[in-house]
Amino acid sequence: MSRGSILVFVDADCRIDRTCLAELAAVINGSPHHHCFQLHLVGHYDGLVGRAEELRLDTLQSHLLRSDGCVRYLNTAGFALRRDRVDVKKGVFHLAALRAQDTFLLAELLRDGEIPFFVKGAVVQHYVVLSLKEYLLKTGRSAYTAGKTYDLIASKDVSVRVSHRERLDMILRMWRTAQQCSIGRAAWFVIVAKQTVSLLGSCAYKCVRFYKSWNILAYKHRSYPRQSYVRKIRG
Repeated sequence: MSRGSILVFVDADCRIDRTCLAELAAVINGSPHHHCFQLHLVGHYDGLVGRAEELRLDTLQSHLLRSDGCVRYLNTAGFALRRDRVDVKKGVFHLAALRAQDTFLLAELLRDGEIPFFVKGAVVQHYVVLSLKEYLLKTGRSAYTAGKTYDLIASKDVSVRVSHRERLDMILRMWRTAQQCSIGRAAWFVIVAKQTVSLLGSCAYKCVRFYKSWNILAYKHRSYPRQSYVRKIRG
């Protein structure tokens, strides 16, 4: 188990820049009033999916970055947290959250009035090696599994998702960026496909949840009259 004063999280499919930890340490030492830090995530240019990730991550982090240097975004593909900010024995993440654990953690931080500080110089490359088909299938599965996590977040009465207007603004911004740089517009279409598949996954979860709830209510409705009838006969 880690015994350091700082907990750093990086995904297995990520590559840390050689100056990343030094940049992170410098920012942490110079920001005693901040307790959590979002590292700068980037994609790569080796393939269409990698360029799509670069376009998505760059737009998302830029859009959610505030003027005070904090960012309303948390991705444990590159994230750091002061050890004294959490109960390590209890764990950093909610056990019931099978997916989107980092989003749940963000909701808890926002509820406590805290927001991650963005460390631009601490670069972590998300190196996706999936094919386009695998990339989209993973997106759909993740969106479906994350449905329960978003139900838990909703129970906390904390808003972590961007509005539909913000989504549209980011999509338009990505279109302009893809047109002006070497990423290419094909990457933009991949992002749109990813968002569509994610939406379908979320809708599938809500439909299944509604179906299960309806079945439970229908079962109770069928059982209640029979139980009352049995009690009446016995009486």
